[in-house]
Amino acid sequence: MATLIQKPTTIQAAGEPPKLIEEFIGRVNSNTTAVSIARMKSPSGWSEPGQTPEFDEYTVVLRGSLHVRLKDQEFDVGAGQAIIVHAGEWVQYSSSSAEGAEYVAVCIPAFSPATVHRDSEETARPDSRKATAMEFTLEPMADCHGHAMIDVFNHFVTHSFAAYPDQPVPYDFFGRFQQMIQGYPAYVVTVDSGKVVGFGFLRPFHPASTLHRTAEVTYFISPEFTKLGIGTALLNRLIEDATPRGIDSLVASISSRNEESIAFHRKNGFCECGRFERVGRKNRQDFDIVWMQRQLT
Repeated sequence: MATLIQKPTTIQAAGEPPKLIEEFIGRVNSNTTAVSIARMKSPSGWSEPGQTPEFDEYTVVLRGSLHVRLKDQEFDVGAGQAIIVHAGEWVQYSSSSAEGAEYVAVCIPAFSPATVHRDSEETARPDSRKATAMEFTLEPMADCHGHAMIDVFNHFVTHSFAAYPDQPVPYDFFGRFQQMIQGYPAYVVTVDSGKVVGFGFLRPFHPASTLHRTAEVTYFISPEFTKLGIGTALLNRLIEDATPRGIDSLVASISSRNEESIAFHRKNGFCECGRFERVGRKNRQDFDIVWMQRQLT
């Protein structure tokens, strides 16, 4: 019996700068262990640590150029070309061309973080372990994620202005999130161990049908997993899901004391479009609500 794969699962290997992985077939998206098939998009200047995997990897380059470095030789694999790297062979991939690289990678058996065997900290750049060794997955939000999501949210309630409540919320607050996102895309971020380290979703900006083209975006990423490209990957996935729903404008409501979030949104194409002055007070400090907007078309 045939199985139709409706869409890939987005996985991003954080690097400098991050690479996007869209797994169509594999352990995450189709529960397939024999083979994995993924589309990769790596920006110019991207590189990852060397690795000695337990699987054969077959790579076909669709656009740009992929640099493949082995112990005793190097290749620049261009669009329309392919390369095979066998199990047990040390290899390092990078994309230094101006347009980066887009390619399809097939691993037999399927890729797994446990069998890729990336270089240790000693063989990688001294300051790059956190930035390049972390891999994560965006999974559709489900009931089983509720407690972990509230734990992430409550961290920001207690320690920052990113979340507006001034007291930790109970676990049944997850139901509020579920009500907000009905019919809208929502994802959690998990790392290799399956631990939830963040989440994000779209929700209606306003109930009036004349304003359905606009959605409000929300996301929270645990502090130890920020600055790894996770937030950008999550935002891009929400944008991909927004367009088919007729959403062409995103807005974000941000505390004026959350400077990191304001900078993140500005970096990702949002502009400040309004401000409600001194409408909030938390920890005896006043704050504005800054509204930022990004037009998708």
